[in-house]
Order: sequence, then structure tokens, then C-alpha cells
Amino acid sequence: MEILPKGAEQPPAFSLLRVEIGWKKVTRNQALHQYSLAITVCLERPPRIDGFRLSLKWPVRVRIRELVGFVDDGQVQIGEHTYRRLRYDSTEQLWPGCPAEITGVGRQSKLIYEYDHDIWRCLERRPCDLLYSLNLPTALPVEGKKPMHELNYF
Repeated sequence: MEILPKGAEQPPAFSLLRVEIGWKKVTRNQALHQYSLAITVCLERPPRIDGFRLSLKWPVRVRIRELVGFVDDGQVQIGEHTYRRLRYDSTEQLWPGCPAEITGVGRQSKLIYEYDHDIWRCLERRPCDLLYSLNLPTALPVEGKKPMHELNYF
């Protein structure tokens, strides 16, 4: 799936960037589920990209259990939701056709979060999204969102 920068009429050279956001189960019992955020980026065509910044806006209603490699830039209010602003700077090279796992267990960056019944009910009443922006050194940012209800199995 091609994700174009917001407001772009003609795609710039690096716009063919695929961003996949998912989760991996860490632990799960009846009352509490823990997941690891999994973000993979794939550059669809040359040239390679040397480094990037991944910025996330994480809903504060979803507890973060462990945060590694990210800088917490405080909170921001967007509409009726409050988000934590998180960023991850990487010098990793992205090569065309080679998916790069950005976050996850065993990576330099990790975000472990948890759901319980109260969090799940709160998100059912007031759904929200994980917002992201991938900033590249030579192109416009690639922005998107992922519904939080798709980032768990409760």
C-alpha cells in the first residue's frame, strides 16, 4: 500500500514507503494483556535513505509498561484525546525492497503496552488512533494512523 505525504499532488522521490504497524503478544491472562508494538518500514524504490525520525502520538489512556529507545516529548491534546509525543531517531539505512523492523522485542527501540478491562471499555466508548509520522532527511514526512482497537486482542 502506498502512503503519500499529506497534501502532496505528485509523489516525491521517496514517497513509495510502506509502513506497517501491528503488535506481538508479550503476556496475556484473563485480566491483563501486554503487547509489543511492531513497526516495519519498507522503501519501495531507490535510492536508499540514511536515517530517519519516527514520531508517535500515543493515547495516554493506553498504559506503556516499557519504553526503550524513544524520547518522551510530553503530552499534546488533539480534539478530545490526550497523547504522549514519542520520537525515535535512527541512523539505520533503509534499502529498497528490504523491510526494516523499527520497533519490537530484540530491537533497539521497544514499546510494551498493556490493556485491561478498564482500558478496553474506555476505548470502546471513545475510540482513538495511534498517530505516526516518519520523517526522512530528503523528503516530506509520511504520516498515518492506526486504530488502537486493531492493536490488541482483548
